[in-house]
Amino acid sequence: MKTLLLFFCLVCGCCAGAQDSMLVYHLKGNAYLNAGNKRQQLKIGNKIAGRTGRLEIEKGSSVTLVSSSYEAKEFIKSSAMNDVWKSFSAVKKTDVTGKYFSYVWDQFTHKHGSPEADRRKYMSNAGGVARGCPGVEAAHLPDTIFYTGKTLRFIFENKLPPGRLHFSAQRKNPPAASVWRIAVDSSAIVFPEQQQLKTGTVWIWSLQIDKQQPCQEGVIVYVTPEKYLLREKELKQKVMVTDPREAANMLAFLLEASGYLDAAQEMYRNNP
Repeated sequence: MKTLLLFFCLVCGCCAGAQDSMLVYHLKGNAYLNAGNKRQQLKIGNKIAGRTGRLEIEKGSSVTLVSSSYEAKEFIKSSAMNDVWKSFSAVKKTDVTGKYFSYVWDQFTHKHGSPEADRRKYMSNAGGVARGCPGVEAAHLPDTIFYTGKTLRFIFENKLPPGRLHFSAQRKNPPAASVWRIAVDSSAIVFPEQQQLKTGTVWIWSLQIDKQQPCQEGVIVYVTPEKYLLREKELKQKVMVTDPREAANMLAFLLEASGYLDAAQEMYRNNP
């Protein structure tokens, strides 16, 4: 019984230790961690463990920290680390912003190239492996894609023989006969493939093997510029950083997770 209790305490202690850590995500000016008679200047990517010590921030400087609960906060004033921790939630964030900082956390704490480094893993309703399409891997494909009129690329890894896999798009609104089909022999399909589309139209896209029943399908809704700009404005309020490149990457991630793939893809291309 004592052995079991000791094991339980050790496990709880390890879990608590793992939770009591945070990352330096963004830094403007100079900030320091003063703990145990040691003053460490903070740098982006530093991991801070425990709640002891004091966070010291020079006047005019700021530091953005990400907690192990995938929450980010900006600090501009010095304070005790215990108080810093109290400002964070103990519950892991699962909303779209939480998914982004989950991705950021794994980017900093895992070796480059690990599965966690793939941002598609953290998308809401991610396609991942095409449902029911053996031999086909698809990039993030939500059930509903909100198209804004930019270049939209469907990206696949296709191991099937040439000519077997086809991508189709059929207009849902009248005239429903508007349809185009293309063989997926390359790694990407560009939508709308020479079609002249209008805002408000809805398209059903699908993947088919040997022109049989679709093994994966979804909807493309061509939204108005007003609707897109409103959504972009809402998502910008969730962007936690001021660095232009980091802010653009976070906004692109949030757009992609919200289904605005062509807008996100354009931001990624313009901000490599």
